[in-house]
Amino acid sequence: MILLLLALGTGWSQNNDTPSPADADVRDSANQTEAGLDSEPSSNGVDLLSDRTSALPLSYMQSDLQASIGAENNPALVSGNASQISAVTEVTGRFTLLKSRRRSQTSITYRGGDTLYSSYGGSGLYSLQSQRPTAAESIRWRRGQISFEDSFSYTSNRGFGSPGGLSVPKVLAGFDSSGAIEYGPAFINNVSGATVTEELTRRSSAQFSGAYSITDYVNNNENLFNSRQVSTQAQYGYQISRSNNIGLSYGYQDIQFVPAIETLVANSAQFIFQHTVSARMELVLGAGPEKIVNSGISLKTQLTPTVQASFNYRGKRSDLSLSYNRVVTSGSGYYAGGIQDGAGASANWKLSRLWEVTTHGGYFRVNVVGLSATGTEIPRFEYWSADAQVRRHLGRSLSAIASYRFNSYSSGACGLAQSCGPAAHLNTVLLGLDWSVRPVRLE
Repeated sequence: MILLLLALGTGWSQNNDTPSPADADVRDSANQTEAGLDSEPSSNGVDLLSDRTSALPLSYMQSDLQASIGAENNPALVSGNASQISAVTEVTGRFTLLKSRRRSQTSITYRGGDTLYSSYGGSGLYSLQSQRPTAAESIRWRRGQISFEDSFSYTSNRGFGSPGGLSVPKVLAGFDSSGAIEYGPAFINNVSGATVTEELTRRSSAQFSGAYSITDYVNNNENLFNSRQVSTQAQYGYQISRSNNIGLSYGYQDIQFVPAIETLVANSAQFIFQHTVSARMELVLGAGPEKIVNSGISLKTQLTPTVQASFNYRGKRSDLSLSYNRVVTSGSGYYAGGIQDGAGASANWKLSRLWEVTTHGGYFRVNVVGLSATGTEIPRFEYWSADAQVRRHLGRSLSAIASYRFNSYSSGACGLAQSCGPAAHLNTVLLGLDWSVRPVRLE
């Protein structure tokens, strides 16, 4: 953080020859950059330099505040659809700072929030908090770049994490650097990583990534597994035609579990194919073998496939994204290593200049590493998530929002052909306001 702040201070003292853009341009750039910070990296192991642009990004500060009230059923997380209803108040805030220079860029983001329940399993008022600061620095040269990133998160979680993992962004494409969906009590997580990308020829490029992450559960009364993880990944991509790319990827993970004396080491390889259907549509497919060695009380070795698939469509008034990933994770605290199958979908429609609809959905299943024989009951948990939000713009900075969320969780020993035990279902309805401060240019 000290190095990033020094770099930021040095950048402010330099002259920038980029002409000052109009406020509308700043706002569009801010929205695009913020979306990139909050999502998974778009790198697919093939078109490694696809995110490089010749124009300099803008420098700006922006903040956003959202407040909502509503109701939620099943605050005690009992199996099935509980009749108990709890009033919910949510307040979330976000701050973004982006400073661009000729050959480098610094970004600092902070997202935090608090959710207040009128009752939590009959215990009265209960508050859940989340904090996530992120800092990143990238340095570009003629044929490549190097980037450094650190993301810290704290969540006083009472059961459900967010689809895809709470310690986003993922430092390594194709990996969950922190351990899938986090389930359980409050926890802290920190992911630090670096990525080097180099264009070898006009048709080929290479990328190397490395990351270190920690996950600790606060007041760990359930004896969950804390973990320390080292991850590396090397990728090579080659353009075989104007619309087709192929690539190879090798990944390594070393996960140490605390307090149990367990170590998980995974080596994986993937062949990746990328097809650009049109300027608005892209398809990525990747698959390969992965060897997992889990050493502890007994040595367990498992060979399993690793898979990634994604489809993206970007229209004039709508966007659609579909994805599926099969990766090795730390087991989300409950298991000393897990294999996660995750599928997700998101869509956005701009119905008019004032109305906008956004939807998300996801399914995640985590199986414990080492048990895969037919007929064996496998300890695992399953998680379903879906949400929809309708936004009505009331002005340049103010919007009214209405949202619905559904979450479902089940765990236990499950057979290969059957789902886990009775699930706990949560339904949440919220109404609120979103106030976004217009971006402040730093040039």
